Amino acid sequence: MRFRQINAEDLKREMQIEVYSLLNILQTFLPQMAKAKCGRVVAVATSCTVGIPPKFLGAYTIAKYALLGLIKSAAAEYVEKGIHINALSPNMVETKFLAHVDSRVVEMTAQERLQGRNLSLREVVTGINYLFDEDNPMCGGNLVV
Repeated sequence: MRFRQINAEDLKREMQIEVYSLLNILQTFLPQMAKAKCGRVVAVATSCTVGIPPKFLGAYTIAKYALLGLIKSAAAEYVEKGIHINALSPNMVETKFLAHVDSRVVEMTAQERLQGRNLSLREVVTGINYLFDEDNPMCGGNLVV
């Protein structure tokens, strides 16, 4: 969808999926984690917030920037309570989602990567595991969103 085609309903749907759902999850679990004075949250965002975002994904990109702001705000507020909130921002990942993305965009994104392909789900999981590793100094808890 081109930028000029974005309407309020499209953006509202993306915000509901990306931002409001995570806000509800965090508001449920963070107070409990704060009482325990420890915890880890790993959210998977997207690389469209790094550099120039992909074309024709305007509502998605806007929502992802809001999601990144939510994660950073929560991280800043809860770090003093012993909770470490991190986010991974992988490039396109080979999932069912890509079936709904223009194949030209998928191919273009893959070509931009050093490996010449999109990430596998296993590669993303490896990153999540790193953030939960007890030896990782950025760590401390237990919620993946």
